Amino acid sequence: MADRIGTSQNLIPAALVVMVTCVATAPSNAGGGLYAFESLRRPVTSAQIAWGGQHGAAAGGPDALRANPAGLAAETSPSIGMAHQDWMWGLKLDWAGASMGLLGGVCALDVSALHTGAMPSYDADGRERGTFDPAELVGGLGYARSVAPGLRIGASLHLLRLHLPGRPGGGVAFGLGGTYDAGPVTFGVCGRNLGSDCQMEEDRYPLPAEIALGAAMALARHSRLAISLLAEREGEARALAGLRVGGPVGSSLLAGLALRSDRRAEPATLSGGVEIPLGGVLFGYAYVPEQETGAAHGFSVSIAPGNGP
Repeated sequence: MADRIGTSQNLIPAALVVMVTCVATAPSNAGGGLYAFESLRRPVTSAQIAWGGQHGAAAGGPDALRANPAGLAAETSPSIGMAHQDWMWGLKLDWAGASMGLLGGVCALDVSALHTGAMPSYDADGRERGTFDPAELVGGLGYARSVAPGLRIGASLHLLRLHLPGRPGGGVAFGLGGTYDAGPVTFGVCGRNLGSDCQMEEDRYPLPAEIALGAAMALARHSRLAISLLAEREGEARALAGLRVGGPVGSSLLAGLALRSDRRAEPATLSGGVEIPLGGVLFGYAYVPEQETGAAHGFSVSIAPGNGP
C-alpha cells in the first residue's frame, strides 16, 4: 500500500482506488488496461455470476439491460430483481432493476453501487484526516421491442457518477443490441458500455466498451446452454459458456466457464450456483473462486410471473 494517488486534499491507497474507480496512476490507459466504471461489465445477478459473465444472447428481465438490451423484450410481464455481490478486497456491488411492458415494447431501469467500507483520508503530508466512503454509482434506462417474428432490438443508456472526495467524475454509457429466435436457439449481438471517455478533473479515462456475440439453446426440463464471445476495447477477448440444469419444482443448478486472452488475468475461471423458487420469488446464489483476488459470491432475488415450476 506504499503507492498512493490523490490531490492536495486527499492521498488514497492506490490499489483500492484502482478497484473502486478503476483509475490508473498514469494519465494514459495504454499500459494498464484499466477503465473508468469497470463495474458496468461485472455480472450482477447470481445467474450471470454463475455463467461467467454477461452473455450476448440475454434472456428477459431487467438484468438484460446491461448484458444485451434487446433481451428485455423477451419478457413483457413486470419483473423486479435485486442482487448483492461480495467481491475482492472488501468491495461490494449492490444492484436493483425492474422491467415491464410499455410503449409497445418493454421498458427497464436499474441502479447499482460499487462500494467499500470506510477508508482513511490523508492530507498532503500523509496525516490521517478521517474517513470517507468511495463508490461508483450507476443508473440506467432501456427500451426494447419486437420488430419482426423472432427479431428484437433494444437500446440502453447509463448515467455514471463517481463519489470520491477531491476527484469527482462521471460520464454516459450506452448500449445497442439485437436478438433473433431460430427455433430452440436464440442468437444475439450487442455493443455495450459505449461512449466518450469519463472526465475526472483534468484526466480522461475510457469506458470498458465491448462487443458481444452469443447464442443460447433451450434444452429439456427447463435447462439452457449459452455461449458468448466478447471483444474488449484494448483488443483482448473472452469466451463464456454457461449451463443451466433444471431440477425439481423449478429449481436449477448453474455452471459456467470464462476463458480470457489477457495474460494479466487468470486464463480460465470456473463458477457455479443454484436457483430455487419459493412462492413466485426466485432466490439465487453463485460462487466464483478467483485465485488472484479471493473468492467472489453473490445473492439475487427476482419476482416475475415465470418463477416457479
